[in-house]
Amino acid sequence: SADFEMRVKDVHQFNKTNRWKKRGISLVPMDYPFSYLGNYHSMVSVYGEDGSVSITHGCVEMGQGLNTKVAQVCAYILGVDVENISIKPYFSLTAPNAAPTGGSSGSESAAYATKIACEEIVKRLEPFKKENPTATWKELVAKAKANQVNLNASHMFTPRDDVKSYHIYGVAAIEVEVDILTGQHQVLRADILEDAGISLSPEVDLGQIEGAFV
Repeated sequence: SADFEMRVKDVHQFNKTNRWKKRGISLVPMDYPFSYLGNYHSMVSVYGEDGSVSITHGCVEMGQGLNTKVAQVCAYILGVDVENISIKPYFSLTAPNAAPTGGSSGSESAAYATKIACEEIVKRLEPFKKENPTATWKELVAKAKANQVNLNASHMFTPRDDVKSYHIYGVAAIEVEVDILTGQHQVLRADILEDAGISLSPEVDLGQIEGAFV
């Protein structure tokens, strides 16, 4: 708990008893209206020889952890280890007419497109899974390859997919101190709370929230 109300009282008391150092505390809410921007592709390829997976999508990784989220979604749907998945650079041949990566929509849209593509591959593997329920992933894809099954699938996400725009809520409580004589100041404490829903990648989102605050 940030214990904000008690800390406000403590700040007032500190300022009464200290002439040359002062403190301040503030509580700031945040509301970001999120909406989807446009088309985002994802193409997933499974290799029958070793079961490895390659993905290329229509968004740009710029340090926001987009590729990590896409790989984790793929691993979850296919039931494979993330280490078996590689993300290839954006390529306009497989992702033409893609919308810009921005507005917090890129990661979610690319992950959604990857989810649909992976679900299509899972559907194509179902007959072999029913035939041999205990088969490993490598055995399944090898069997599918031997039976001329297409282990490449793609999807183009658009705002017409089964998604809805929503609001992102957050709040920050910050306590600071300033030296009146020197101007030196420091942040004594920062409490940040954001409603992230069901996070695709909690550690990535935590870094995004902390980085945005700083």
